[in-house]
Amino acid sequence: MKKLLPALLFALSLPLFISCTSMPPVVSLTSGQTQELLNLFWKQQERKKVEVQTIQAKIRLDIVEKKRSLSGVGTVFSSPDGLRLELRDPLGRLQYAVVLQGNKKFTAYYPSQNTTYSDSTHGANYLKEFLNLGMNFYELKNLWLGVVPITRSNSQLESVKPGEKFGQHWLHLKKADLHLAILVDVNNGDVLKVLSQSPSFTVEFEFSEFASCCQEHVTSYDSPRLGRNVFLKNRNQESEIELDWVTILTAKKRDQSVFELDLPANVKKVILN
Repeated sequence: MKKLLPALLFALSLPLFISCTSMPPVVSLTSGQTQELLNLFWKQQERKKVEVQTIQAKIRLDIVEKKRSLSGVGTVFSSPDGLRLELRDPLGRLQYAVVLQGNKKFTAYYPSQNTTYSDSTHGANYLKEFLNLGMNFYELKNLWLGVVPITRSNSQLESVKPGEKFGQHWLHLKKADLHLAILVDVNNGDVLKVLSQSPSFTVEFEFSEFASCCQEHVTSYDSPRLGRNVFLKNRNQESEIELDWVTILTAKKRDQSVFELDLPANVKKVILN
């Protein structure tokens, strides 16, 4: 995952870089420009929350964590009532499933180990155990979609600083002991990177290959843009997740049975407290 791509892109871009006689300067924003950027960012966040509230998607997912690794294609269905994620191997065999039932329990199923891991914290205990992430699975899903786990009303702006490239700025926001550094495109409010830090974890999300989302619901012009490729790197341990949104559409309401797992009778059940 992303091992040779950065070096290759650098090598290809080097001649062009050398030939450039000047680059646009990276400058700080005025107070008025800062306010405009904040308004644009929060407006895009609210629009995106509405647009991705109920979705169905096809994905490619690679997970590398301290206990096991997974890779395959799958599906995601998410609504205010819950979430279901399935991952299958090239032969179509189920190799990983995650289900959340509203405010009820979270379950992750590993068929190859005939084992489930459950908690009553929306997957927060599970993500802490396997990926050392300080968030629940709903928040992880939202971050995959570029929606940050804070709001304008419950967070504090600490600073706004220029990014390394022209037209990009870092928003530094704080909520309790959670600190977020969010790299934003000043032209459209796209979230390019999110660095999330707390006393117990540091994780970075990087977004690329932007395209409009869920165009069945609104016009292409009004539709928010999503980073179709999302790369997560945990700085505290060797764990990574790379997700590609192959297709993503507004979903129709489904029966509550979609948030249930049909498990073998002899499955081993582990409760994470």
